Amino acid sequence: MAMIECRECKKQISSQAANCPNCGAPISNRTLIHSKNYILISGVIAVIVLFVVISGGNYFGAFRSITDSNGGMSLPQTAFASPPIVTMSEFNQLYEGMSYDQAKAVIGASGEIMSSSNIADIKTIMYSWINSNGSNMNAMFQNGRMTMKAQFGLP
Repeated sequence: MAMIECRECKKQISSQAANCPNCGAPISNRTLIHSKNYILISGVIAVIVLFVVISGGNYFGAFRSITDSNGGMSLPQTAFASPPIVTMSEFNQLYEGMSYDQAKAVIGASGEIMSSSNIADIKTIMYSWINSNGSNMNAMFQNGRMTMKAQFGLP
């Protein structure tokens, strides 16, 4: 018998139920719980959404406003206060399947862990390297191997 999750109380109930027997909520949009594959896909989607949110957050912080002599025009500030942690040249040397230690050797610095999960025996860790001007790089590793990378504004 197929099971669904009640949207109100989150308990597993029969997909044939019209109302939840636990809380009485009407069952409308039924979400079938199929197997570990459903959980794995949900987890991967959640990690991708988190990756986009983190990259998007860095996007909005990547430029600081400065005022020109003509009175208030906002211009991007691109000068580094300190040497960059990661550059486009280093980013381009990274490839799918490489280990985190190999990526660290290319970049010359450890990344900051932005998220970590272990779903269906797949360990996923997302690292971020952020330069002082807000330009950044993110990389996702699953079971120790790079599966994706993204960058914004690297020099």
